[in-house]
Amino acid sequence: MPLYLLKYQIWKYKFQKLAFTVQAVISYIEFILWAKITKLKNPKDQLVGILLAEHLGDIVAAEPIIEAIKKKYPQSKICWIAKKQFHILLQNHPKIDFLLEEKNIYTSTLLTKKNPFDVFYNLHINGTRNQPFYNPIFFNPASEATHLTVENYYHSHNLLQIFSKYAQLEIVNDQPQLYVEKVPVHLPFKGDYWVIHTKSNQTSREWKDEKWQELIPKLLDQYPIHIIEIGMKNGIVCKNPKFHSLVGNLSLLESIEVIKNAKFFIGIDSGPSHIANAFQIPALLILGKYENFNSYMPFSGAYQKGEIAKIYFNQLQSAAEHSVEEIFTAIEQTYLKQPVSLV
Repeated sequence: MPLYLLKYQIWKYKFQKLAFTVQAVISYIEFILWAKITKLKNPKDQLVGILLAEHLGDIVAAEPIIEAIKKKYPQSKICWIAKKQFHILLQNHPKIDFLLEEKNIYTSTLLTKKNPFDVFYNLHINGTRNQPFYNPIFFNPASEATHLTVENYYHSHNLLQIFSKYAQLEIVNDQPQLYVEKVPVHLPFKGDYWVIHTKSNQTSREWKDEKWQELIPKLLDQYPIHIIEIGMKNGIVCKNPKFHSLVGNLSLLESIEVIKNAKFFIGIDSGPSHIANAFQIPALLILGKYENFNSYMPFSGAYQKGEIAKIYFNQLQSAAEHSVEEIFTAIEQTYLKQPVSLV
């Protein structure tokens, strides 16, 4: 590389790091000023900060933490810090008093080191977030103190139990709830439908597209239903007229509304599965060996109890390796055992 290009890349990196740092520090100062003003307005209340900026499934799974904190600190005002795109999951919650935006991950690093809250909980698992320009990667002391990190967190805990330990609360296995506004969704058919979600932010958690393509027609032949696929991108290709891909065509609120009214949900370990759990939709979840976890339980509440849902595992296989026949049989057994009122 010519010397002038090398110098350009070095200066570009320095400028980007400076801009990133300045944005983080400004946002950090805004948090401090906001907290001071809030305390002046409510001097008798404890200001409790919860930092769980992402992801979709984690935020939904952590919802029962709010009630537990309210019980521990009856005179508290709860502030949740999250990325803007996830605010709709929290903004209507009756026990969240303030919702602030994480604009920069380094701001959260600064808040974890020194924050203006009376009580502050960082609920992120060490090893699951990366921040540019600064090492080490985003660090949560509570993750280290409890010895629950990305290498072992699923060995004996679900997500809610992990968050409870980080928050020094009694381990809770309560049912997550979602408080979101109702939005109109116009579907291209009338009648009952099932929802599928096929993609994760980690491909190692997914079932193979060709297996979905084989499964969907079998289900449509067997049951008097329509099937809707939701998601952001890379949907399943299926020409059956009772299959409807809404991938990339729904907002998060619209996707939630579609899940909420489904008769059955088929998915993988992903955010929409946690939404289906929050609404207690009967389901079959396709999971498998993941990283160094032969089996694991992401869910609390209805899906952990197993009365309306089956978490399908084969400890010797990843999710992708399950056969179509295995999954079809598991769906049949799970769906047919539901009370008539649910199906």
